[in-house]
Amino acid sequence: MKIRKIKMGLSDSITMFKDKNFRPFARPFLVLLFAAIIIVSLHKGTSSQIAEMKKKAEAQAVELENREEYLRNRSKYVKLIEELPSNEQKDVWHRTQIVTIREQASLDERSLVNGNETKVVDGVFTISTVPITAELTYEQLGKVVEIIENYPSFLRISDLKVARKPGELEKLSVTFNTNTIFVQDKDFPDLKGGKK
Repeated sequence: MKIRKIKMGLSDSITMFKDKNFRPFARPFLVLLFAAIIIVSLHKGTSSQIAEMKKKAEAQAVELENREEYLRNRSKYVKLIEELPSNEQKDVWHRTQIVTIREQASLDERSLVNGNETKVVDGVFTISTVPITAELTYEQLGKVVEIIENYPSFLRISDLKVARKPGELEKLSVTFNTNTIFVQDKDFPDLKGGKK
């Protein structure tokens, strides 16, 4: 029965089109067109609102991630301040430590000679490097390395080069760098907004 009604409706529509009688379709078509325009405009407005809300949610997630990273870094920074050498008298601190090491290893001034200090600023830290040249025996070298690497303040050796001194069996020609880090400022930098 329903199929018969659908067939009749289609045949009536075809007859109207053949007779070019579009008036019965004009009003439903205009209503449908008007409804489509309203639906499209509402969809555009909703889509832009959804996109804006999504951007805000992403920005908040990045800000939260930055804040958590900032707090983690701040706690590490505070711990480092306690472990690093005192920021006071940092211009003479490194050289004074070399003299102390020389005394602890029972070496004379010519056995362990320090060069000119170089400093590199990296963020809130100043990296201090003093090159050392030495003429040592194997035993003295071992003692110097042990003293520096077990030093109570943060002091480390890098670029260690050892060569046998020509014509001598026990003496070594040694070069290395002693390195330490100073905190440039006691204040941790303020948290600045999202990632760039």
